[in-house]
Amino acid sequence: PVMPRGMPKVAQTHWRKVTSEVNGWGICKRIDGLALEQMCRYWALWRTAVAAAEKHPLDKEYRQAVVGYGEQWRKLAIEFGLTPVARTRMAISEQKKADDFGEFLKVV
Repeated sequence: PVMPRGMPKVAQTHWRKVTSEVNGWGICKRIDGLALEQMCRYWALWRTAVAAAEKHPLDKEYRQAVVGYGEQWRKLAIEFGLTPVARTRMAISEQKKADDFGEFLKVV
């Protein structure tokens, strides 16, 4: 996907990091740019919320923002395979495809 214009710098940096990984896996298509943008924007919001919460650790709203933005980022990150468990599931799925093809070749 092409990085959209107008994202905060932190989100742009995150976009470049994520796409440098997932593009090599062959799972990220142009249509996924919308979800990827959302994930990168949540990352930027999370970083901002963390900075505010560190300055005001007793402020419940800042702490809730950290948790909320972090959770939204994590949900999207899983979709892109950015957690160890998500990558394991992807690897299992790919291995199953390879095994199925191998079984097909044995029959033929």
